[in-house]
Parts: sequence; structure tokens; C-alpha cells
Amino acid sequence: MLLVGDLVLGLVLIALALFVRARRRIRSSDKLGVIVTIMLTSFGLAVLMFEGLLPGLWMIAGYALYGGTLEDHLLPGASVGNLLRALALGLVVSAAAAIRAYALLLRRRR
Repeated sequence: MLLVGDLVLGLVLIALALFVRARRRIRSSDKLGVIVTIMLTSFGLAVLMFEGLLPGLWMIAGYALYGGTLEDHLLPGASVGNLLRALALGLVVSAAAAIRAYALLLRRRR
């Protein structure tokens, strides 16, 4: 079930990104590179949302409402290992985004 959600959301995000680029008339000399980047980021975001965010929120809400152990409230089809991998990947991506934003802040001229 989660894999189907990954695929569907990934395809929707790809279509949305291509639509926005066409609507804004963004041109690029490296069209293949842009399309590959759109595909990788779209499917990466979809996997993080369906393998990390959705099961994590499901588990937190179930634990908050009913108590018990965290494993009792996992979304069907999710595992603790997958949830921890998505959390680790999310932390790495968040750290990379923060470092990149800081580096861009230092490079800007006023």
C-alpha cells in the first residue's frame, strides 16, 4: 500500500513540477539534467512522506490517544526500521539544507 502511494505521489509531483516550469516558461540548456533532477527530487519527497511522515504521524497520534507501546500503533505495512531510516534520511536532508542556506547567506553581497 505504501509503495503505491510512493509511486502515485512521485508521478503527481513530477507532473506538477513540469507544469509549473512550462507555465513560468523556464528554459534550460540542459533539459535532460533538469528532468532527472525533477524525477529524483519528486520521488525522494514522495518516499520521505509515505515512508516517514505518514507512518510517524500515525504512530504519534495513536500513541497519544491510546497509550501502550509505539510498535502497537504503526501503520499497517510500516516497520520501525523503515521509519528510523526515513527519520535518519530526513535529518541528513535537513542538515544539508541548513548548511546550504547558511553558505548562500555568507555568499550574498548587499
